[in-house]
Amino acid sequence: MSDYEGEAVTERETAQSMERTPQGIVRRWLAELDVAKRTEKAWRDEGKDVWSKYEAEKTANSSFNILWSNTDTLAPAVFNSLPTPDVRRRFRDADPVGKQASEIIERTLSYEQDQYDAYKIAQDAVLDMLLPGRGVIRVRYIPLMDGDKVLDELVPWEHVQWDEFARGPGKRWDDVQWVAFAHDMSRETAQETFGQEMADKLEYGDGENTDKLSEKQERELFQTTRVWEIWDKPTRRALFIAPCYKEGPLKQEDDPLGLTGFFPMARPAYSIVQSRSLLPIPLYRLYKEQAKELNRVSTRINKIVDALKVRGAYAGSQTDLAAVIEAGDNQMIPVQNLSGMADMGGLEKSIWIMPIDKLERVLVALYASRDQIKQTIYEITGISDIIRGSTSASETATAQKLKSEWGTMRLQKMQKEIQRLLRDTMRLQAEIYAQRYDQERFAAITGVQLPTQQQKMRAQAMMQQAAQQAQTQGQPPPPPPPQLQEMLAKPSWEDVIGLLRQDGLRQYRIDIETDSTVKDALQADMMGLAEVTEAIGQLMAGAAPAVQAGLLPVEVPKEVALAIARRARLGTAVEDALQTIEQPPPQNQTGEDMTPEQRKELDAGRQEIAKGKDDLHKQQLSVSDQHRLMLEQALKFTQQRVQELSGDADTQRARADQATAVPPAQAAVEQAMASATEQTQAMLQQAMQSLQAALMEIAQQSQQASQAILSAVQANGAQLGAAIEAMTAPKTVTLTGPGGKQWTGNSQAVRH
Repeated sequence: MSDYEGEAVTERETAQSMERTPQGIVRRWLAELDVAKRTEKAWRDEGKDVWSKYEAEKTANSSFNILWSNTDTLAPAVFNSLPTPDVRRRFRDADPVGKQASEIIERTLSYEQDQYDAYKIAQDAVLDMLLPGRGVIRVRYIPLMDGDKVLDELVPWEHVQWDEFARGPGKRWDDVQWVAFAHDMSRETAQETFGQEMADKLEYGDGENTDKLSEKQERELFQTTRVWEIWDKPTRRALFIAPCYKEGPLKQEDDPLGLTGFFPMARPAYSIVQSRSLLPIPLYRLYKEQAKELNRVSTRINKIVDALKVRGAYAGSQTDLAAVIEAGDNQMIPVQNLSGMADMGGLEKSIWIMPIDKLERVLVALYASRDQIKQTIYEITGISDIIRGSTSASETATAQKLKSEWGTMRLQKMQKEIQRLLRDTMRLQAEIYAQRYDQERFAAITGVQLPTQQQKMRAQAMMQQAAQQAQTQGQPPPPPPPQLQEMLAKPSWEDVIGLLRQDGLRQYRIDIETDSTVKDALQADMMGLAEVTEAIGQLMAGAAPAVQAGLLPVEVPKEVALAIARRARLGTAVEDALQTIEQPPPQNQTGEDMTPEQRKELDAGRQEIAKGKDDLHKQQLSVSDQHRLMLEQALKFTQQRVQELSGDADTQRARADQATAVPPAQAAVEQAMASATEQTQAMLQQAMQSLQAALMEIAQQSQQASQAILSAVQANGAQLGAAIEAMTAPKTVTLTGPGGKQWTGNSQAVRH
């Protein structure tokens, strides 16, 4: 009878109605297990067949065990070493409590991995994933008790064999409402787990290989009973159901581990991930037909190789030929009836060898066919990428890196699936640590020394008491001892444990990864590590003089460096080193520790510096005053010239108007205009020469003053240009000639 079989479930009954009695609970869960068994029956049968081929149980059907060869090649490519825990603050900000909690969890995970054979457990899960198609790892909480006192605790991994795991219905893992693990318990194990009374009510049968034991008592030592451990998420309870005991569950526990996701296992690892079903797909199924063909070809090759033997015949009358055929190397055989052999045409005609050239051609074709089939299988499984990714010692590092990346390109899905499984399993471990381990346990495992809240309160009280005593004595409060400062700067154990015990805060502030899951990100970060360290060095070197002089607080460059270290993931050690940076003490300006000679030299130096500052200030004022006076003189001179030129221009314009009002001779008008123009040009040239001389003198004194004067001169030059333009611009005039004839036009036209 199957382990799952129980009483039939009527259509009207539901899961809740069936559990009104202990017998109904057993009946309900046996029915659930039966449904799960029938759902996965075809896959379980296929899984058994795959394991049989992998182990070559039937050698007649394993002429070429490509399944073992492929699995043995893929397994180390998918998983070859245990991941290293990488626990850090999620947002890389300044969070002392989160920093200490991350360090404690990371050290605890590293310690726990050394307490059991975690590598073998992960290796078994990988093998289950590559063969039947699904690998399962669960976590356990094992306390070592002495009465009510916990002496020791352990949270190990446990490999769940592929055919000893069952689950509830669902297309996605989040839809699964229950999982179950099968146990074959001996009588002693059942007594330890359920008690003597319950263990005696169970039925035990012969285990594996007990048929080889002759004595009944010996067989009874190895008898076991099948028990199912069921974790029901909706009710958050764990039940132990034995198909041989229908009176009720063997044991029930409410939320045994208090995990957020309730299940004591992460989502299983699948070799072929699909979106519409959780039913595993063996990788062997994808190349099963090619494997069968490969096996048939290999079988034929073996038969033909067996047929490739030297066989022949010779004449019965020539008895000496048998000795010739059986002779060894370089051995000469005497022939008695040599004339008879000569009559038959010699030795070559006396022996007939069976031809094997046709078999040889068939064998060559079969070998070529087998290589082609193998290549097809390698393309399907991705092993061809590993072959193409193989490197030689003579290749450059860049070429080897490119081949390595190419060789793992198609295998990355399975690699990441195993990495995800191990990371999620570590997260379950960390959650159990947070819920179960206390301060003493964490301190013993990790070696982290943190003060308690009570110790911090005592330290603060001591500091306040010392400050009050100093105040009563009229003295300033003494600085706290470095030990107390360091203690108060650290978070307390209560703060860290409180953070770990709160699921929401722990998940918000702590991120649990492994080195394999963050490998790509770390490689990208390492490329910029040199730049980051160089930036921190330049920052410190540039800020050091300002900090030493007291112009810049040390907290500014320190916070910038800490932000760089957190973003660059340089580790807690670098952050701790940066945290120790303090403001340097001010330089000795009082001279209390100096000798009289040094103090005298210091005072003399200060006087010289003060005198130099005064002289420099006076020189700056003198030069500034000179520049200002010269500039004012130049501007005044320029303004006077502008006014003079403007007056002369007006005078000449009035004369020209008078000349044109009375009918003069044309020659007189031209002479008056030419004289006015020459005088104006001469005065302008003289003004410009004076300005140029002033500019040269100012330029020799100071470049800055020269630029200011040049700007002023440019402005004055614009005024002079406007005056010249106003004076020399063509004017509209009207002339009256003899006979009363009048001409109207500009002055230039009249002049010409």
